[in-house]
Amino acid sequence: MTASIFTAVLLYGTLKMLLIVAFEPSPMVSVAIILTVFVTFYVATHGILFLLKDGCTKSTNAWENLEAAGTILAHMSGFAAMYGFADCFELEVVKENGAGGLALLIVASSIFIVVLSSLVEKVMQKVALVDGNADEDEKKWMEQCSETDDDVFCLASSFLVVLFLCYLILGRVMPYMPGKMGEITQYQANILLGCGIGFVLLIKTWTLGFSFLNRQGHRIKDIGLHMINMMMAWTFLFWAEWQLYVWGWESTVIGGALVVAFFLTIASFSVVLLLDAYSRSQARGASRSSNRDVKKTVRSLELALGVLVGFSWERAFDVGFEEIEHTLEHNPKINIPIPHWAGVAIMSFVLLIIVAPAWRLYIMPKAERLEEQEQRDEKLDSARKQVA
Repeated sequence: MTASIFTAVLLYGTLKMLLIVAFEPSPMVSVAIILTVFVTFYVATHGILFLLKDGCTKSTNAWENLEAAGTILAHMSGFAAMYGFADCFELEVVKENGAGGLALLIVASSIFIVVLSSLVEKVMQKVALVDGNADEDEKKWMEQCSETDDDVFCLASSFLVVLFLCYLILGRVMPYMPGKMGEITQYQANILLGCGIGFVLLIKTWTLGFSFLNRQGHRIKDIGLHMINMMMAWTFLFWAEWQLYVWGWESTVIGGALVVAFFLTIASFSVVLLLDAYSRSQARGASRSSNRDVKKTVRSLELALGVLVGFSWERAFDVGFEEIEHTLEHNPKINIPIPHWAGVAIMSFVLLIIVAPAWRLYIMPKAERLEEQEQRDEKLDSARKQVA
């Protein structure tokens, strides 16, 4: 998950940089461009997945291609929505209305994504039923698209909610880029940490509730759980950055971003090990439904931690690229035959060529095999309990 997030955000960030260089837009126009990119990505994602669906129920490789494309494209769409609506926070017309304006923006953006998702879902159903019956490949396609829709909604909405939380704590809109949060006190950092711990406690409560829901209701429950986990991840990310500067970090922004990324990586991997041990211990004596809830909670937490680690490292690389671009542009001793922004784009694509194939060819298949083995073990344990 960390590698896929890093790949997706790197792709999106490079495209966003090229668009800004090409159009040099005002803040309002920049928001319009990014949100247009989001809608384009979103619609194109479903079309690309449709082209990749054939044979996914019979071929492992075809299924992995569908899932890989769905994962990357969902994250690209999610980050486009996330950044596009987050940039709206800094527009004067929104700032002037204070907390009410920001809350209204969050509600409006969530409704926009839900409406867009509903429209695309209706189109998908018509396409799948054009021959009178949806085959297995088309069902897999719609299932993957549903997961994509949920990821986009949770990524964007959770980020906006945490930015709003930061606004309530600071009393001002905080730029989301590293090193630009302004003056922060220890008291404010402690409040944000408390919010993160609160989200952790809310996860268990949310998991235990809603046992009465039907299948569609369970999807809402899963989306809610995913949202809480994502809000927890963003909260801990901003808290780590706040705390670093509260402790008096006065070195470079890139140095601070690297410290935060390293700390969050170690902490997240430690938590994953603890979650794995907890999941295994709970699985021994739990009922099948209870065991399923535990595994869903653990997987959602691991997803959030993967996003947290991937996003923290991408922020570090993003700041690094900005520093390189600034140096290429303003240092007269450096003379390269191409524009400075093109040099940064080339470096981004080189990094992408290294990370993306490694994720698709090695990391993702290994994760798939482990998940399949886990599902087989679950069925075996269930059969043994029934016999007993």
